[in-house]
Amino acid sequence: MVHCIHSVALYGMDGIPISVEADVRNGFPAFEMFGDLSAQVKEAGGRVRSALYNSGYSMKPQRISINLSPANVRKEGNAFDLPIAVAILASFLPLSAEKLAQTMFAGELGLDGSIRRIPGILPMVFAAREAGWRCCVIPEENRKEASVLPEMELLGVGSLQEVVAFLTERGGCACPAVRYTGKEGKTADIEESEAAKEREAAEESEGDRRKREDRPDFAEVAGQQGIKRAIEVAVSGRHNLLLIGSAGSGKTMLARRVPGILPLMNKKEQLELSRLYSAAGLLKEEPYLIKERPFRSPHHSITKAAMAGGGRIPRAGEISLAHQGVLFLDELAEFSSETLETLRQPLEEQQITLSRTYGTVTYPADFFLIAAMNPCRCGYYPDRSRCRCDEAQVKRYLNRISGPLLERLDLVASVEPVSWREMTCPADGMEPMSGIETSAMIRERVAHVWQIQRERFAGEGILYNSRMNQRQVERYCPLGKAERELLEEAFLRFGISARVYHKILKIARTIADMEGSERITEGHLSEAIHYRGAVIQFWG
Repeated sequence: MVHCIHSVALYGMDGIPISVEADVRNGFPAFEMFGDLSAQVKEAGGRVRSALYNSGYSMKPQRISINLSPANVRKEGNAFDLPIAVAILASFLPLSAEKLAQTMFAGELGLDGSIRRIPGILPMVFAAREAGWRCCVIPEENRKEASVLPEMELLGVGSLQEVVAFLTERGGCACPAVRYTGKEGKTADIEESEAAKEREAAEESEGDRRKREDRPDFAEVAGQQGIKRAIEVAVSGRHNLLLIGSAGSGKTMLARRVPGILPLMNKKEQLELSRLYSAAGLLKEEPYLIKERPFRSPHHSITKAAMAGGGRIPRAGEISLAHQGVLFLDELAEFSSETLETLRQPLEEQQITLSRTYGTVTYPADFFLIAAMNPCRCGYYPDRSRCRCDEAQVKRYLNRISGPLLERLDLVASVEPVSWREMTCPADGMEPMSGIETSAMIRERVAHVWQIQRERFAGEGILYNSRMNQRQVERYCPLGKAERELLEEAFLRFGISARVYHKILKIARTIADMEGSERITEGHLSEAIHYRGAVIQFWG
């Protein structure tokens, strides 16, 4: 008799339901497996045999055939050990057919019958929920990670004997003592009191508050009011930003304070990002539900595959790991041209599609790009008293950033060195040149602008001004006569392209939102055009 067990194959950040079929019969002893299997999955036969024997389930020599269906889906990883063992056990033990029909199994087996942690449990449990299965039997080490998904019953097990005990006892799908519902990422014990739950929630919120306070804050930045304004405009509309300026002017320091002004993610965004990191094997310690927007800052020696994603079945690269957060590329001109060109398609489409030997995978890549670079190799151009580069060297260095990529950087801001008075004014006991704004104050304004955009684009399929297509730009960015004349003059004088033209309108729309204006005025357009001025200054 053939016994069928439910499991899930991980493909990118998505799970595909898999049927693990076992046919155990008398005949020449053999253990054969089918279904487009990787070397890791093929090795499961030896682990399963030893785990069954050392767990006390002796088997007489028989012919065992294992099929993982559908056969056209590549099976990778170590998660199929447990479902294979359960399928074999079902051939000679009285396991509950009802539980087997509504349960997903995943886990790696040790030779002693222990069940060990596996990567990617979140997308697996998510796929099980979408398939309509009620319960998931997973390694105990993965239980807290999987519990962030709501409305799913989980049973964390540490050995094969525990799995058999669950499948032979009467009762519902969940473990009798503990039911894991995944609400807000907590493990809910039946005997836990409401007061204990409230204390736990209070401690967590206090921990989140301390993390926010420990972040670098814009209040610590002396001067740079114009660049702070450019950063706020960029974050408010999710416009990509390039900071260019001499060495030591504070470009990296400013960029590393951007996470402090990003509004918090909603629950849907948290779950999506947590699934992505789980599939990449990066959720190895608590908290397993990612609540903070990521800030990825790869070194300029990163390869094209590491940036975009790679492998036979591609894993997520830095482009996708920055999803819903910030991708910061410091020393932009030092990155290889091949690596930088991989950014072009994701910046336009907010996703990246990778084709490799065993198929095509699409990862989300809705990130906010911040880049920083010096204007020349020595870092001091156009200060000729310090710059040692000739004009040809400066031009060659700047031209490492291609025109198409430069056009996809919405705002290009020139960062000037901080003056002596700006640095020493607070220390001398003098009044600061302008009021000190904290990251919390800026974040509150950004959140308000984001809400304006969400209400405007309700039902449009986008959330931010930077994502508008041409039809939406025409609808939401109407210009009066004076504004059209101003933009026409800039178009003719600076020779801007159609892409940059639309980006200027999108930036102007964001500036108008920041000021609570329904229409775009000349002032909004002038500021938006100003943020392309550094391109003219350095690239001509």
